[in-house]
Amino acid sequence: MEQPTSTTTSTPTFVLDANPLIAAFTSFLQFDVASGGASGETIRTYWCEAKQYLLWCEVNQLQPLEVTRDAIKIYRHNLVQQQYKPATIALKLVAVSRMYDAAMEYGLLSHNPVWGVKAPKQR
Repeated sequence: MEQPTSTTTSTPTFVLDANPLIAAFTSFLQFDVASGGASGETIRTYWCEAKQYLLWCEVNQLQPLEVTRDAIKIYRHNLVQQQYKPATIALKLVAVSRMYDAAMEYGLLSHNPVWGVKAPKQR
């Protein structure tokens, strides 16, 4: 029996998740970061940092879609207390900010709570 053939060379894969923030971020990473051409390493890095942040939210009993700018400042302070270098804190904040950009793009939030929260300066 002959196998059916496809006329397309590749099909985008969507990851469906019960959590709308995770679903939005997954789609955002796949199709929007670097105009859809982000390297696997970039996507892995963003995912790793976002997961660590979401775990921090869970431990602190925060709902990620209800987080305020003040909570992000507390998150940054926590990173400083853990003695992360400013460049690492900046990377973590960028990844979290991109996750909230995705939430905005997909209509889950009207603002990004990370906006205006900067990493500490290098010493």
